[in-house]
Amino acid sequence: MRSTGMTASGCWGDLKEIDVIGTGRVVLRHLSRDKLTINVSGAGRLTADGHVGDLTLNVSGAGRAQLGKLSADKVKAELDGAARAKIAPGDSADITIRGVGRAILATKPKSLT
Repeated sequence: MRSTGMTASGCWGDLKEIDVIGTGRVVLRHLSRDKLTINVSGAGRLTADGHVGDLTLNVSGAGRAQLGKLSADKVKAELDGAARAKIAPGDSADITIRGVGRAILATKPKSLT
């Protein structure tokens, strides 16, 4: 799914990857996925709730990902530039920050690297 602005809720079919580009704004409600990749670039913003087993998150530029209500068993996050993300890992979180970005943990994972 690619977007420059939308709100979606409900059945997600075979959704595996979400790209928010430029100044796009995306709100996703009631997600339930085994595996999901989220890419936010530019000044894009994404907010989501629900549960994901394995979450890969890439945020760059001034992008923001508000995922504090999206629980995830395993999170791999890469933040570049002034990117910001709030995440809720359960089992593990592998976070890389390059630049002045900021990662906020809404939960305390069992493993943090």
